[in-house]
Amino acid sequence: MRKKMFLSACAIVFLVIGGIACRRAQKQDGIRIGAILSLTGRGSQYGKASLQGIQIAVDEVNKAGGIQGRKIDLVVEDSLSEAKNAVTAYQKLLDVDKVCAVIGPILSDEVLAVAPEANRRQVLILAPAAGTDKIATAGPWVFRNRESANLQSIAVAKLLLKQPQPPRLGILYSTTANAISYKDALLEALGQEKDLAVIQESFAEGQTDFKTILIKVKVASPSYVFVAGLAPEIARVLVQAREIDLKTKWLSTAGAYDQKLLEIAGASAEGLVFGLPALDISNLASPAGKLDAKLRKQFNSSIDMFSANAYDAIHLIAKAAMASGLEPDLIRSGLLKIKDFPGAGGTTTFVNPGTVIKPIVLMIVHEGKFSALYPPPKDHK
Repeated sequence: MRKKMFLSACAIVFLVIGGIACRRAQKQDGIRIGAILSLTGRGSQYGKASLQGIQIAVDEVNKAGGIQGRKIDLVVEDSLSEAKNAVTAYQKLLDVDKVCAVIGPILSDEVLAVAPEANRRQVLILAPAAGTDKIATAGPWVFRNRESANLQSIAVAKLLLKQPQPPRLGILYSTTANAISYKDALLEALGQEKDLAVIQESFAEGQTDFKTILIKVKVASPSYVFVAGLAPEIARVLVQAREIDLKTKWLSTAGAYDQKLLEIAGASAEGLVFGLPALDISNLASPAGKLDAKLRKQFNSSIDMFSANAYDAIHLIAKAAMASGLEPDLIRSGLLKIKDFPGAGGTTTFVNPGTVIKPIVLMIVHEGKFSALYPPPKDHK
């Protein structure tokens, strides 16, 4: 009994000391916010886009006077797109840099790996890109301002169910937590029609040769194939499907929304449809329109889900800290109070730490570019 009481006391002291260290760091150095990003490795295209959005947001907040008069001091760690490195980066950000909140990690398996540590240390992480449904129940200190994978899968399922003839569906998915969530959510959204899936095949993360499973898919003769994975994987699936003359219509996830997919797949990507949070760049005065203009000017890039959500993450933390306070627990409580935040990544409302509500649109690759499916291009049927 004494041992248990001693351990509990130590845990309380540990958390109090952590909070004091955080407050001292803020007094001396401004507001330290950490970022764990996949700047190299398999998720580098998402991590680099996220960093651009974060840098623009930090500059905006600091130019506006900072948070309660203190400027944001950003500390960035590269996870190398590996879960174990993400955990080490989180520990370093708390123990060495004394940050009071962390943006990231980027990939779903990284977020799930860091989650136990974040809940133990009670300094929140705010994931801008990870889609797995498991994040919704990962704990009270695990936040996400990206919609769960199930919302995109629901949009794709509705498209399938609207077809005049029941489609034959093939499903290809990576063995990552994110891709599995997309697959499971799609089958759940199909409900009683889940038997439309005539073939399901998984592939290893980072796989480059898909012809063996694509031949199986061709034999099953699906009218639609849904593929969930990272952009390079999706692109190679499309290219190799065309090489074996697999004729079908392709569906995917927000992971397809990457210029690298267009570069690798070329004409093979034509007609690909996928779900995406609504980004209103047609209105130059909208948050998305303004961010897109800044990205083009500063980085010669354009807005995507990753830069937009990471940009919003900084502004969400700033809004929470301005309203509630600078300590980790106050930032957390402040985030939970945010409703209908007009972000670049869409209007954001926190249902719980790991769940937000956002509108979803369907996108299509048309003439080598990403376009909104509705209204569809004139020659799309």
